[in-house]
Amino acid sequence: MLDVSISQITDRFSSSIGLKRYAQLESILSSGTVNDIALLYPELGLEGDLQMELTMFRKTQNMTMTSRCNLDDYVQRIAKMTPEVRGMFPLVEALCRLLLVNPASSATAERSFSSLRRLKTYLRSTIGQQRLNHVALGHIHKSILKEISTRDLMKDFVQSRGSRIVTFGHID
Repeated sequence: MLDVSISQITDRFSSSIGLKRYAQLESILSSGTVNDIALLYPELGLEGDLQMELTMFRKTQNMTMTSRCNLDDYVQRIAKMTPEVRGMFPLVEALCRLLLVNPASSATAERSFSSLRRLKTYLRSTIGQQRLNHVALGHIHKSILKEISTRDLMKDFVQSRGSRIVTFGHID
């Protein structure tokens, strides 16, 4: 059973193109040398420009070419820079952002779909698509919903149609 588990994990991770690309992108930062994977990402500019910025970044931040720096090192150093200095390294910052926004799992998307499925069974026949989207977003992102002012929400609802102003009156 253990052998089967190990082989399944190995197969899953060794055949994943996304993980291989992610590792290659991270190796660009850690080694300081740009490889062909950067050509797949137009936001990283031309290959020579990224290499030049990485070399300049490592020299200005006292990172030796022999040291292997990880993503956290780059992110911390970029965060400490002033916006003017950070503007000198837009491609290095873009590479860091690209590596930071890579999703670790699809749990959030799956949670959204399961929430939508529960909502739709109850609301399917009585609600339009636009309202369903708003209700679904409110159900999924409850923390954001807590920050919304109920009074402002009621005011927007009443003012959206003239018949509601007649029914509910003006809300200040």
